[in-house]
Amino acid sequence: MSSRPCLPPLASAILLMMATGFHQPAVAAPPPYRPAFGDTIPEPLDELLSRARAARAQAAEGLESFEGVLREWIQLDLTAQRFRRSRSIFAQERMGRVRWHRDETQIIQWEGAARAVPLGEGTVRIQSDTGTDGDEVAVLVGEASGASSPEALARDLLQSGAPAPLFFDQGTDRLLFGPSEWALHPLADTASLYYRYDLGDTIRLRLPERDTPIELVEVRVEPREVSFRLISGILWIEPESGFLVRAAYRPARPFDLRTDLDDSPRFGVPPIQFEIRTVAVDHALFDFTWWVPWRYRFEGEFRLAGLFRLPIVFDWTVTDLDVNEPPSPALMVGALGEDGWTVRVREREGRPNLEIRVAPPQMLAQGATTLGGDRIARVQGTGGFTPEELSRLEAQIRNLAPAAALSPPQIRWGISEGLTRFNRIEGLSTGVRATLDLPRDRGLGVTLRAGHADRTVRGELDAQWGASGRRGNLSLYRRLDPSSEWGSGHGLGSSLATALLRDRWTPFHAAQGAEVQMERSGLRAHSTLRLFRERQDPVLHGTDLHLWPWGARPEALPNRTADSGTWWGGNLFFQASPRSRVAGLDLAARGRLEAADGASRYARGWASSSLRIALPGPLQIALEAGGGSIAGEAPAQRHFLPGDVEIFRGVRSGERVAERFSFRRAEIGAARAPFGLVAFVDELHLKDRGSPSWSPRQHAAGLGFSFGDGLFRADVARPVGSGTPARWHQGWRAFLYLDGLF
Repeated sequence: MSSRPCLPPLASAILLMMATGFHQPAVAAPPPYRPAFGDTIPEPLDELLSRARAARAQAAEGLESFEGVLREWIQLDLTAQRFRRSRSIFAQERMGRVRWHRDETQIIQWEGAARAVPLGEGTVRIQSDTGTDGDEVAVLVGEASGASSPEALARDLLQSGAPAPLFFDQGTDRLLFGPSEWALHPLADTASLYYRYDLGDTIRLRLPERDTPIELVEVRVEPREVSFRLISGILWIEPESGFLVRAAYRPARPFDLRTDLDDSPRFGVPPIQFEIRTVAVDHALFDFTWWVPWRYRFEGEFRLAGLFRLPIVFDWTVTDLDVNEPPSPALMVGALGEDGWTVRVREREGRPNLEIRVAPPQMLAQGATTLGGDRIARVQGTGGFTPEELSRLEAQIRNLAPAAALSPPQIRWGISEGLTRFNRIEGLSTGVRATLDLPRDRGLGVTLRAGHADRTVRGELDAQWGASGRRGNLSLYRRLDPSSEWGSGHGLGSSLATALLRDRWTPFHAAQGAEVQMERSGLRAHSTLRLFRERQDPVLHGTDLHLWPWGARPEALPNRTADSGTWWGGNLFFQASPRSRVAGLDLAARGRLEAADGASRYARGWASSSLRIALPGPLQIALEAGGGSIAGEAPAQRHFLPGDVEIFRGVRSGERVAERFSFRRAEIGAARAPFGLVAFVDELHLKDRGSPSWSPRQHAAGLGFSFGDGLFRADVARPVGSGTPARWHQGWRAFLYLDGLF
C-alpha cells in the first residue's frame, strides 16, 4: 500500500482536490520547444542540471539507515478580513521516533500526540493505558468525543501513513509535492519545455574538519506559463553529487476549483481557491557525505468566495539524527507483542514494510505532558524554519513568474464576490465582473452593475498587484458606498435583512473618483491603507420592498442626506489579535484613522479593544470598550452612526448621529464546544452633532446563542433603563451575525 504524509481530513481533502485529474505531471498542451535561455543554455548550468537529473534516479551510495526524533505540527485556522480574531479549526502536534532503512522495515513509533478542534469538540491529550486484550490502546482523557476523542486519536496514530521523512526514497531529491505529482518537477526530463532557468549565488561552507569547502549552487526556476501545474522556485544543488539539498517554491498561480479540477462545473460554482504560498524543504549533511531531510514547511490558504480564509500550516523537523547506526534502545526494536504496544504493519509495493507503533503507556503519557495541556501551543526551538527565514524565502520566489504569458480572462456573475445584492437605494442590484491575470502577481478587472430601483449603472476599473497577504489595488470607480462605519451595507446578511425584514438601516451615499489601496494581512493582523480623491453626493431612497408576510415591520428610516463635495485624503484600517502569553486570555483590537481635505477639512478616528477570559469550568467572560471622535468639519456622511451588533445592540445603525461616542459591553456565558449560551449588557454614551453636551448613558441587555467559538451568533436584545429616548426602537430585536466575542 502506498503511504503519504498524515494530514487532517480537510487538509487532505484540499490536497486531494488539487491532485484529482493530475495523473500525468505535465500541463495539458505543451508549448513549442524553446531552450531555457533563448538559443543556448549556458554550459555550467546545463552540466549542473544534467547531473541533478541523473541524481534523481539513484540512491545515495553508502547511506543504509538513519534514525531521529520527529516532531510534526499541523494547524488549520479560519478568519476573514473583518473578524476580530482568527479561530483555530484544527491543531495537532505529534512526536515520535522514526527509522529509515534501505532494505529493512521502516518504523514510526509515536510517543506523544495532542489534538485540538476548538470549533467542534475541544482539546485532547493522550495519557494511555493498556487495553484488556493487550492489543488496543485505551486512551483515558477528559470527556471529548468525535474526531478529538482519545480513542479516535489513538486509532488515527495507528492508521496513519508514513510521515514526511519516510515518504521518499532517500538519496534522491525530495520536493515533497504531496499525495500525487500535481506539478511538473523542474528536474524532469521534459522540464525545459515548461521552465526557464538561471544561475544564482554560490554558497561555500568552510569547515575545520574538511579541507575543501562545501558548495551549494542556487538555480532559479521560472515557469513559462501562468499555470497551477508549474512552480516558481529556487533550488540549491550540490555540484559534486548533483543532489538537490534545499528548495523553496510555490505554484505560478493559485488553484481554482472552476478551472483546474477536471470535470468540475464551470457555472454556478462560487470562487473557491487554494493558494500555496510557500513550500520549503531542507536537508542536513552527515559525515560530509549524505544529505538527510531534517525540516519541511508548507504554508497555504483556502479561500471561499472572498468571504472566509482558511490558512493551513504543515511543519516537521527531525532532530537527534543518527546515520548508519544500529537501532537505538529508545526505539525498542523487537518489542512486538510486549504488553502496552499496539503495532500495525503495512506492506508497500516494491518497498520495505512500514511498521507503525504507539508507545507504551508511560512513554506516551510523558510525551503528552511535554506537548501541552488544555490549549495546544507550538513547542518552539525544535529546529524548524524561523519566521525570518520563511519571509526571506517567500520574498525570493515572489517575483519568479512568467514574464510574457497570459491566462484567459474570467467572467463572473450571480452571487459570487458580492455581485448581487439588495438595498433600499438600488433595490435588487446585480453585476458582472471580468478579470485578467497578468504575470508576476498582477491583474486587471472591470465591474459593471445596475439596480432595478434607481436604474443607475455603476462600475469600477481596477488593477491589482502583489501576492496574497501583500496586495495593492488602483481603481477608478462610480459606486454606492455605505455611510456607516460598521457592518457591511453590501454584504449578504445586510441584503437578506433588507429584503426579508426591511430591518437594515445602513445609510448610503454616491462616490466617484480614484483610489489606491495597500493591504497587508496575516493570520493575526490585518491593515488596509487607502488614498483617495472622490466626489460624494446624496442618493435618493429607491424602494421599500420587503418580503415579510406576518404583520408590519418597523417603519423604515429615510436615507440620510449626504453633503455634496470633493475630498481627497487617506484612511487606515487596522486590526490585530496578538497571541497572549497567558493561558485563557484572548486579546483583540481594531480601529480606523482618516483625514481629508477639499470641500471641508476634517480628521476622525475610532478604536476598540476586547478581552476574553476563560474561567474555571465552562464559564467565560468577554469585555469590549472603544470610542471615536471627529475634529474639523466632517460632512454628514462621515459622522459616526453607532449601533447594531458591533457597537450597541439597542439602536439600529442610522438612528443616532454622533460627533463623539464611547461604548462598553460585557458578556458572560457557559460554553461546551461547540455551543454556548451568553448573557450581555451594552452601554452607549454619545455626543450628538450640534449638541453642546453628552447625552445620558444608554443601556441594552439580552441573551445570545453561540456556535463555534463565536463564529456564528444569534442574539435578542432591547434597550433598558428609564433614560431610553421614546423615539428609539423599544421592542426586542433579533440579530444573526458572524464573529461574536465568544
